[in-house]
Amino acid sequence: MAEAKECEDEERPFKRFKKATNDEEFQEITKGYVPENTKKSTASAIRVFNEWKFSREDEQPPGNLLTDGNPEQLNYWIPRFVNEARESDRQPYPPRTINQLLAGIQRHMLTENHLLPKFSTYS
Repeated sequence: MAEAKECEDEERPFKRFKKATNDEEFQEITKGYVPENTKKSTASAIRVFNEWKFSREDEQPPGNLLTDGNPEQLNYWIPRFVNEARESDRQPYPPRTINQLLAGIQRHMLTENHLLPKFSTYS
């Protein structure tokens, strides 16, 4: 049995390695695995952010705020989102929920542009 395996290995000496990946496959691999609940949480945070953004009658954040990540604009708009965001019954979100919304927004931003700094680097 061991001899048969040695013959197979001699015919394909690099059998243990995965077949070469193309650029598209490599891009997909580098995205990594994201659990379904994380995807849902991120989508929910972006939905709440967009609802807030479009509900502002006087002034709206720029459309590219979450993809360009201009620190000055983020410093201006994110605190306003935190202050103005409300649950559907118009009650303020609990602090833990605000934290989860911000985490989802940051995940979205880093997915769109991995070069963006994290919120903690803004001051």
